[in-house]
Amino acid sequence: MNPLGSRDVASLFAMPGLRVSLKPTAKISPFVNGGLGLAVYEESMLLQNGSPFPGSRTSNHFGGMFGGGVDLKVYKFAGLRFEAKDYYAKRHNVALGVGLHFRWGGK
Repeated sequence: MNPLGSRDVASLFAMPGLRVSLKPTAKISPFVNGGLGLAVYEESMLLQNGSPFPGSRTSNHFGGMFGGGVDLKVYKFAGLRFEAKDYYAKRHNVALGVGLHFRWGGK
């Protein structure tokens, strides 16, 4: 632990991207995605040693996002999605996700 480091960091990412499905109509459809955008970081008011944070607590950084995953078709218009993304803007922020996805107007 670094006693001069911030106790906590909050982050917000706005990184629109593009997703390419490799087999969009198959039961198992892998995909890759990527994009560019902005990240905003806000440091906590206190350092690890309990002293106040010196200077500005917020910073903005240009960054990128890349990742991939797989869609599993469960029904005609519904399925499961598993994905991993790395948001990078000054530091790596990896996100893993599992969820439902729905298709409109597709096979």
